[in-house]
Amino acid sequence: MSKNISNNQVSTINSNKKSFTIEVHQTENAFLILSSEWSKLVKLMNTPHPFYEPEWQFSWWREFGEGKLKIFAIRDNNQNLIGIFPLELEKSGTLRLIGGKDLSDYLDVIIKNEFEEICLELFLKYLKNSDLPWKQIKFRGIPDGSPTLKILKKIVGDNLELIKEEVCPIIKLSDTWDLFLESLEPRFKKNLLRKIRKVETDQNIDFYESKDNLENDMEFFISLHSMSQPEKAEFWNDKRKGFFFEMAKRMSEKNMLRLSFLRLDNYPIASTLSFIFNKKVYLYNSGYDSNTPEFSGGLVLLAHNIHEAIEEKMTHFDMLRGNESYKYDFGSLETNIWSIIIPKTN
Repeated sequence: MSKNISNNQVSTINSNKKSFTIEVHQTENAFLILSSEWSKLVKLMNTPHPFYEPEWQFSWWREFGEGKLKIFAIRDNNQNLIGIFPLELEKSGTLRLIGGKDLSDYLDVIIKNEFEEICLELFLKYLKNSDLPWKQIKFRGIPDGSPTLKILKKIVGDNLELIKEEVCPIIKLSDTWDLFLESLEPRFKKNLLRKIRKVETDQNIDFYESKDNLENDMEFFISLHSMSQPEKAEFWNDKRKGFFFEMAKRMSEKNMLRLSFLRLDNYPIASTLSFIFNKKVYLYNSGYDSNTPEFSGGLVLLAHNIHEAIEEKMTHFDMLRGNESYKYDFGSLETNIWSIIIPKTN
């Protein structure tokens, strides 16, 4: 049984003598309508990450969404939200997770812990019986540990293609800063402490965290990011700037954003943009002034962020996507992210 409500289709599906509802939201106001329930559901996931929050997903969709919006919301027989599949249907017939290919380090379907199998089964059953013109499902950014990987393999079998996409090095934080330093390679530790002392003894240098002047500080961040490497300057276009400003504003309103700076004479020479979520720090991006190499600003600010995370009793410091050598210098261990492809079958 299905019906249309404000361009959103609502269907009832029975499974194991239980009744479930699938809503297919097709307009942007779904982000607002579902926002409160969506955020609560993220916290109930087996492996939640900040990129699954509705504020992040809406910010991305607003700038980069080109296909048809298809947000599948699954409810139990008490109308409790137990699953969200935030997707876009491309002209090619590919169903993708909202979040794109290069801006969201982790992506996944958003399902309450222990309801993953039933929700994935219901979703695939709905697609099979619907008139939606899809040809394949392509999910990217699925992290190690996500139940989605194992359960889809169980349901789909050999029709599922699993591709290792990238690595995300993560530091399991020690209880104290001293213990963390002891875990580092001795030569790197010695050089790092020397650079930290150089900064700490310079009275013209200080650490600063953005609070009340986010828009202006974001401009400094973008400038420093562009300066640090030539290819990073090419990263910035109007759409990416629009996304960063919108995302930063919305994540800041949820107290998830940390925009940090190292300043020389009150002028930023290094910056990191991180997210604080579920007792973890996610280092999303960084930049530094290439004209002040004597201060090793990027490295010292990163060490400061890690020290701060330990003092705040965070459990992990996630360096996110990429295998840059400095991440391993700080003791990161590799985790993987995966892409999943499921072709439509008759």
